Amino acid sequence: YDSGTGWPCFFRAFDSSSVATESLTNKKVKKIQVKCKRCGHHLGHLYDDQKTLTGKRFCISPDRIALRD
Repeated sequence: YDSGTGWPCFFRAFDSSSVATESLTNKKVKKIQVKCKRCGHHLGHLYDDQKTLTGKRFCISPDRIALRD
């Protein structure tokens, strides 16, 4: 969906069994990293977003998305 951020965004994972999350906190910002559960590679970040059906927004790096017909 178009979140207005410029990033590809989704309100849920296509297959929740294939992703893992990890909290990343520094002094200023709390982020939740989204990673591949199999290899641990960084996919993007997860944010709270009350404008979505799930209340979550997955912002995924464009180079981590494979589009298929």
